[in-house]
Order: sequence, then structure tokens, then C-alpha cells
Amino acid sequence: MADERINIYDENNMRIGDMMKSEAYKQWQYVRAVILYVFNTENKLRLQKRPKDKWIKPDCRDATVSGHIALWEEPTVAMIREAEEEAGIMDAGDKIDFIQVYTCHGQNEYRWHNYLYVLQWYDGPFEFKDGEVEDMQTFTLEQVEDIFAWNNMEFPWFPRAQEFTLIKNYLQETRF
Repeated sequence: MADERINIYDENNMRIGDMMKSEAYKQWQYVRAVILYVFNTENKLRLQKRPKDKWIKPDCRDATVSGHIALWEEPTVAMIREAEEEAGIMDAGDKIDFIQVYTCHGQNEYRWHNYLYVLQWYDGPFEFKDGEVEDMQTFTLEQVEDIFAWNNMEFPWFPRAQEFTLIKNYLQETRF
């Protein structure tokens, strides 16, 4: 994990200060993150596999793109930056839809206020950068539900049940 200063928040997502990212995690502080799920023109969800040396979610399937919001950075700006850095998604900012913010307590009680986004009808190009992503594969929503049912260990964090429900609801509202 690259250490940097980030904002910290209270349980209501109000900024209370800033500190080094490593300290924020050690002290169980709330931090903000952006999460992007990308669906292609076949309505398949593209998920990354994180490298084995990652501190959070090593060797796991995860959202197409995710990352911390930098100090004083706006969430939408962070989403565009992370999409470019992690997946090489360029010029898609006006096509990325904001779903909502939700609060999550993760593994070992890490705490996030997650800003959830979806990019639909995007087939690429994708370019992996900065050692953030090992590979990407596509999955149907039905496959993801099956993985949930079998508790597949490659997906111990994906999808967070709350995210998956929000995404499914969003797709139902926007596609029909």
C-alpha cells in the first residue's frame, strides 16, 4: 500500500481531519473510496483479479476499478483518475453513472464510505497499469450469484452484498 495523507471521516461521512493512510487503517478510521463496475455490450460484468502482493484483497476478484480518494479530491475526479490508472479507461467520465454512497465495514473492521459507480456498454480498450491488476475477466450476473451461493474463495470480498444489490437495482431501473 502506497502511504499518503488522506482525509478521515466520521460515521456520517463528515470530514474530521487527515492522516497517513496506514495510520487511518491502524486506528480504524473511516476513509473514502471509489468503486466502479464496468459492463460490456453483452451485459457482462468485468472484474479484476488483484495481485497476490496487495495488502487489501490480495489474489481476489474485485470491482473493475477501486481506490482511495486522495486528500481534498472530489469523488468523481477520483473515479476518473482510478479508472485511468488501474484499467486504462480513458475519456469515459461522462459515461460513468454515480449510484450512491454507502458505508461499509470490511474485513478486520476496515471502514469505508464507498462511492459506487457503473459504466455500461463499454468494451474497452483496457490497459493494466501500476501493478494494480493481475487480470480481468467477464461474468454474467447469474454467474456472480452462483459464486455467491457456493462461497467461492476466489471471491471472498466480491461482491459485497450491498454493492451487488445496488448494482442489480440500478441495472433494472436503467435498462427496462
